[in-house]
Parts: sequence; C-alpha cells; structure tokens
Amino acid sequence: MHNTVDSSEPLDNSAIYDGPIVVMGTELTIKALASTPGKKDSAVVTGIFRIRQ
Repeated sequence: MHNTVDSSEPLDNSAIYDGPIVVMGTELTIKALASTPGKKDSAVVTGIFRIRQ
C-alpha cells in the first residue's frame, strides 16, 4: 500500500505503509492506493483525520 500525507496523489514510488502514521497537529489527510506487480492499481482512497482537543 503506497501512501502520501501531503495531499499529493500516491504513486508506485510513494512511501509504503509499514506501521503507524503519526498525526502532528489536529488534522492529517492520507491518500493511499494498493499496488502489486502485474496487477492493476486500486483506486486512490482519501482519509481525513481530525483530532479534537
């Protein structure tokens, strides 16, 4: 699973999810896609996480 946390579209060379993602501040947007060699990439999924204090 490739992901970004800067609102850019994830690509095959984007970071690979391998553990917890730290939320700094009160909001984080994560975009992710699943990719495997020889298969079609999944659709990009966007998650917006807001933390209330």
